Amino acid sequence: MKQIWQSEFLKTKHSPIRYLTIILPLITCVLAVFLMSGQAVQIGTMNWWYTLILPVVVIIISTESIIEEKAMNFFNLFIIPVSLRRSWLVKIGICSILLLISNMILFIAVTVLGIIFSSQFSVLTGLLSCVVMTVTSIWLIPLSLFLVVKWNRLVTWFIVICLTTVGGLQPVVGSFWWFLPATITSRLMSALIKINPNGIPLSSGSLLNRTSVIIPGLMISIISFIVISILTAYWFEKRKEKLYE
Repeated sequence: MKQIWQSEFLKTKHSPIRYLTIILPLITCVLAVFLMSGQAVQIGTMNWWYTLILPVVVIIISTESIIEEKAMNFFNLFIIPVSLRRSWLVKIGICSILLLISNMILFIAVTVLGIIFSSQFSVLTGLLSCVVMTVTSIWLIPLSLFLVVKWNRLVTWFIVICLTTVGGLQPVVGSFWWFLPATITSRLMSALIKINPNGIPLSSGSLLNRTSVIIPGLMISIISFIVISILTAYWFEKRKEKLYE
């Protein structure tokens, strides 16, 4: 198992994934500084990140981690005595770690912006936002990996962007959001940073202002991640059997 982790980690050294996980959050911060003229920079950065940039980061990390292997029809995996299911789960784990790193870089950058400019929320809120954005987005990783292997990059981009756009631009207020993992990030982030995804501040009596939804939202996201990861891992393992039929 250790060798699989090392192998998957080394594969990222020859792809743009590592650089993009660092560059994209920093670019988001720079844009927020210039476009918002130093006003409400922290909230603006967080808002743009989870509504617009984060889904893109997930897609890039997922597709770039497996696209070269797909081009070779996964020959490197089929010729060695390794469980394809484990290899798939490790790849999901590597992508999840890269996503966490990207969110942590954003957290550090946003904290620095709060020191340079005016601070709109505490460091603890910023850290919690980082955790929330990571946990509520990781279910997209096995889904994206499945889509790019089953079809291609274009289909992956289309489906994931549609899911995150429809589910994220306006968080669901009623109980229906419990059944829509794509709405959870915006639902929880609205409660944390006190602003709608469209940039309008929340009123004090808004239902979106309730932080009591955070724990249930995280649990739903984790369950969704586990279920999709297991299902897609077994699906990927079946590819080897079909290849030799």
